[in-house]
Amino acid sequence: MKYLYYSLYQVYTKIFKVQRDFAPVINIAGVLAMLQVAIIFSIANTFIFIQNGKEVVPNYPVWFQLLIAMVLYVMNERYYRKKEPEILTNIGVKAKSIKWIILICSFLVIILILWLWMGDGLYRIICFFLGREPNLFN
Repeated sequence: MKYLYYSLYQVYTKIFKVQRDFAPVINIAGVLAMLQVAIIFSIANTFIFIQNGKEVVPNYPVWFQLLIAMVLYVMNERYYRKKEPEILTNIGVKAKSIKWIILICSFLVIILILWLWMGDGLYRIICFFLGREPNLFN
């Protein structure tokens, strides 16, 4: 998570330059909370898919999703507000090539998380390891 934080920090401070208006930790905590919600709901969707053996569109209440996101946001914001200087100094002393690898891998992880959540990625991976054919269109 510290590498994701560092990568998002670089994007928010170098590209969007949010530090002029407010601390970057505010935005980064929100993005990390949404990624964590994506992981939670992709796991929940996978269990629903596996139990039913067919494609089911789970209908989670919006307030439930927002409640989880808000709790995770508060936890991330408090944690990273304290840890931000330590993360930036630890990664800041690494070689430039290592920093680029961190950035690229972090964004690949973000894309993977979004695929697992928005698509049926986690269900397909579990079916592959179980030796079953995904049954998505019944």
